[in-house]
Amino acid sequence: MKQRNGFSLFVTVAAFALMGAVSGCGNSQMTSGDRLEVMSDGNRTSDIETRAVISVTDTNGKAIAGAKILIGMGLNNPFNGNFLTTDQSGKAPVPSKWTGPMPVTIEAPGYVRTTFFDRLPSELEFKLRKTPRNVRYEVRGTTTNYSGLSDGKHINVGLVFPAFSRREVPNIDLAALVSPETDEIKVLGKAIALPSNISVPAQRVNYIISVNLNKPQFRMIFDGPEERKLAVVHVRGVLRDLVDEMDKGFALTQIANKVQFVGGAVKTHAGGDKPAFLSMAVNEETFSPLIRVTAPKFANNQNMIAVAVPAWGGAYAISDVKGVKSGASVTLAAPRNGLAQGLVVSLLRMNRKEESLSGVENSFFSAAITRANQSQAINFLEMIKAPEVRANTLVLQPPRSVAGVEKVMTRAVLSRIEIPADSKYKLERKTPQWELYAKDWTSSLTLPEWPNGTAMKPGKMRWEAEFAGVPTAEMPGLSGSIGVNMLEKVTHVTRSGLDF
Repeated sequence: MKQRNGFSLFVTVAAFALMGAVSGCGNSQMTSGDRLEVMSDGNRTSDIETRAVISVTDTNGKAIAGAKILIGMGLNNPFNGNFLTTDQSGKAPVPSKWTGPMPVTIEAPGYVRTTFFDRLPSELEFKLRKTPRNVRYEVRGTTTNYSGLSDGKHINVGLVFPAFSRREVPNIDLAALVSPETDEIKVLGKAIALPSNISVPAQRVNYIISVNLNKPQFRMIFDGPEERKLAVVHVRGVLRDLVDEMDKGFALTQIANKVQFVGGAVKTHAGGDKPAFLSMAVNEETFSPLIRVTAPKFANNQNMIAVAVPAWGGAYAISDVKGVKSGASVTLAAPRNGLAQGLVVSLLRMNRKEESLSGVENSFFSAAITRANQSQAINFLEMIKAPEVRANTLVLQPPRSVAGVEKVMTRAVLSRIEIPADSKYKLERKTPQWELYAKDWTSSLTLPEWPNGTAMKPGKMRWEAEFAGVPTAEMPGLSGSIGVNMLEKVTHVTRSGLDF
């Protein structure tokens, strides 16, 4: 009996964790209007032919020098001189032979290779996402200012996780709430491994016997010393209720409904060569039940999770997660000052025998994004089947149209999947290799042949494909080319995946 109780406590505490080459050739005797450019095929073409320039930047608008650009399906296909390199300002001249819609593929060191399909020569701004680096940068800190630690009934933890930008909201990743690394805590004389981003304040909890818990520090691992926003949320639950729920078998939608999200904070970590120790007060913002969410009717083999994503502390960060039954309503907690720009992400998923935050099953969902400060009906795009790979073509099945939702974009990402050897909870690490963007919803995406491409390292890979939409009412004001920044405006996504 004692062994069972110790295990139940361990599982309960752990459950909180779930919560190129174009170069200028100048002649000193020429005027700037007569300057010549050398194209990749060795031909020279005047500025009269190449006044327009391609611009390549990161998602923050910083120019990317030395980016390689392929216009078309392969080297010199469909015209000679279609392989370019950006200069120090991230610019490259537009070839005069680019006259119609073509795929444009761009690669640069430190960035995800990206293909933009059906780009016109008038659509000349391209943004690339950074790829994760093989660098270990550890941020440590502690969480403070808890309330309700002395009642012996509740278990309290601080969950620290990265805050994010609006363009990351459509693909919100609950696995980001759990660190793949672990720290140990002693419970009943036994070492228990908890995700390192969990902070457990000193408290005494009663469950048949009294147990002392204390793990005040958290650790988070990143891939570099950049400045970033971190969020902390104080999560509290009645220990007996959580243990009873865990004994029925772990289900995220049920466990989430057994805990209370009390308060939290969003802080900026400055980064730098020597990461500063971060102290985060969990009572900086008090959460209140403010956001009413009503689920639409959905099938018995599906479930829905509602996620509150207020805009607070200069970023978006999760403040509550709850499972919602078909046609039922829940109220999500959030800081009041985060509602004006805040959002709710509703996720429709298939039921599973075993819950996990790893595996291709997590690639299958439909997401609807609504405003946190308005009552809006939730309408999901239908869930889609896995993509197929046929030679160098990704074959897709677009969803049926939904009234009030306009087709905006098809997106696919090829990633390498790894599980770090020291990951106690077998959490995946996804490293994107190639990203694809197409206008509207398309049934196939054919990969261009990258010049002098090298074979990818053997290992597990995953294609994830999604279709994105926006409300019809917002379509007239939609501007900008299809790409990563379009995700800032997307309100509907349906996604699936394929491992190989």
